[in-house]
Amino acid sequence: MPGSPPIAPSDLYAPARRTIVHLDVDAFLASAEQVLDPALRGRPVVVGGLPRDRGIVISSSYEARALGVRNGMRLRDAHRVCPAAVFRRGDVHAAMALAERAWEIARRETPLVQVTSLDDAFLDLAGTAGLRGPPLAVAERLRAAVRAEVGLSLSVGIGDSKVLARVAGDLSKPGGLRQVPPGGGPEFLAPLPVEALPGVGRSTARLLESFRIGTVGDLQRVDRGLLEETFGRHHGGVLFAAARGEDDDPVVPDAPPRSVSRETSLAADTADGRFLEGLLHYLLDRAAGECRARGLAARRVEVRLAYADFAAAHRSATLPGPSDDARAIWPVARGLFRAVRERRVMVRRVGASLLDLGPAGGRQAGLFTAAAEAKGRRLLAAADAVRERHGFSALLAGPEIALLGRMELGEKGFVLRTPSLSR
Repeated sequence: MPGSPPIAPSDLYAPARRTIVHLDVDAFLASAEQVLDPALRGRPVVVGGLPRDRGIVISSSYEARALGVRNGMRLRDAHRVCPAAVFRRGDVHAAMALAERAWEIARRETPLVQVTSLDDAFLDLAGTAGLRGPPLAVAERLRAAVRAEVGLSLSVGIGDSKVLARVAGDLSKPGGLRQVPPGGGPEFLAPLPVEALPGVGRSTARLLESFRIGTVGDLQRVDRGLLEETFGRHHGGVLFAAARGEDDDPVVPDAPPRSVSRETSLAADTADGRFLEGLLHYLLDRAAGECRARGLAARRVEVRLAYADFAAAHRSATLPGPSDDARAIWPVARGLFRAVRERRVMVRRVGASLLDLGPAGGRQAGLFTAAAEAKGRRLLAAADAVRERHGFSALLAGPEIALLGRMELGEKGFVLRTPSLSR
């Protein structure tokens, strides 16, 4: 095949081996801004808002990071440490389009591409060596094509499992490529800090440190039963396997998300319950619309608040039945909101998630409600069509009216200060 690397005879007859590639777009939203505006290439870029805005840094270019900017820091602090940075609110929709072009390039190499978030994906190259060449050559070709055709930089990791590929990719940042030798997972992981393992957050790392477990090698020497006793059967078992680079999770093309989330910080802290409920309804309305577009329905809903003093609270509940309709979800979500907002402190951030997603089909209509439910589905379909053509804000549902005049309306809906990403 033109452009393909030479193939060793041993590769032609080698048995198919599990070979996972992890692709991660470097500094995704900031890099997207640099692609959309080439004048920003090589300059420090901060995405999340303008220096005077409330909120935090969502993404920062490596040029900004070299000058002290960190994701998650307050925007005004980022401006203080890096006044030369270009601050942008970001265009999530344009960034998503760029990422999808990158994934289409990946699909040239294999149909087994699983996009796991807006900025990363897994590929399974098992059995492709005879046609596409060895994994390292495929990854190098793919990385170069995305850079040339899209303008985005990828960090790439290769391993026998998802966990190994992800860790290898993290260690190759920014813009690098690293391969774990086949069967070499335990040795590769052993010297790394436990935080390098996917799923090991600060609390887990602190607990492990209290047991004098600081590296993955230390963790490899811990008995599985002890880990399960300490962290629970599931999480303990995951830690035991991850420390050895073992992960049987397959690469599933176009795997549906397990949840859809929407969240935003506020321009100013508020205790206005009517406004907050309107914003929560809007976020749920957007999340439910995403579910309908994907043919999914939620079984649980979660509501999250962050207060002006940076304390946070959240609650979740099971819905009466699987739903992709904000009208059905709202009564449960509103009850959660009123239960979780128990402090007399102003609110700075609101978030909502639809959880335990599954196929939306197969709902059993009630004997006396079938006609009303069918009418409701037609109404939803008509509303979705109007919003698709004229923008989401072309139709606003009841509580969302409270947002008019208090939030900026853009072409695609109210302008949220925190990019609203789906998992």
